[in-house]
Amino acid sequence: MNPHLNTAINMIRKFGKNVVIAFDQLCIKKLLDREADLYIKFVKDKCISEIQVIINKLYPNHKIISNYEDLIDYNTFSWIINIIDNEINFKKGIQEISLSISVLYKDCVNDSVIYNPFENNLFIASKNGGAKLNGKRIKVLNNSCLKNSLINVNFFDITNYIHYCKYIRLLLSEGVILRSNMSLSSSLTYVASGIYDGYINFNILKNEYNSIFASKLLIYEAGGYISDFTGEDLMYNNVLCAGPKLYIKLLQLFNNVIKK
Repeated sequence: MNPHLNTAINMIRKFGKNVVIAFDQLCIKKLLDREADLYIKFVKDKCISEIQVIINKLYPNHKIISNYEDLIDYNTFSWIINIIDNEINFKKGIQEISLSISVLYKDCVNDSVIYNPFENNLFIASKNGGAKLNGKRIKVLNNSCLKNSLINVNFFDITNYIHYCKYIRLLLSEGVILRSNMSLSSSLTYVASGIYDGYINFNILKNEYNSIFASKLLIYEAGGYISDFTGEDLMYNNVLCAGPKLYIKLLQLFNNVIKK
């Protein structure tokens, strides 16, 4: 195993334990919304500070990206970190939460790790090295039929909900089964491991931006496709993800909405 991936795995397991402890404490304290936000920020900042110490010691010339507003230096290695994805689930006591670490170099993600500490599920991917769950290879489903396909959907942007409802109605009219409750990275691990047929996110949250890097590599290495609704490279926008055959059908379906 390459040293970057090994470092990422060791760190994510360690800080996954910290997140579980913080989660349990938050459930006991039953804080108000504002207090819970401050508590989550404290937990994340503490973990990031400890990660910085580890990375600076092992790789002093590497950069750590822990905030979506941080600028990525494409001339050096960047470690892109998301400690708590999804913060809403964390506050509500829902254990669908993931941590993610990805290692980026020259605009290319070389390694990624996504970890659900509550289920002890560790997803890893390396460029051209495949995707694994707890050491076993995983692949996306290659379902070609929209009817009865299981798709996870997240819908956060209420400012444009009328437009997005067009997509939802279209999916339901094709017999697609929709589910929603997970974080972005958790949802994409379900697609990568062949549990869900696909994933759709309408305008991702800013605090999920850092999860995109790790999730994209995992999907690609598991044989899936991921993009925005037009098929363009994904960054900070809507997310469309599925196995190859279903992805093409969903893309064609969504193009009908975009053209209208």
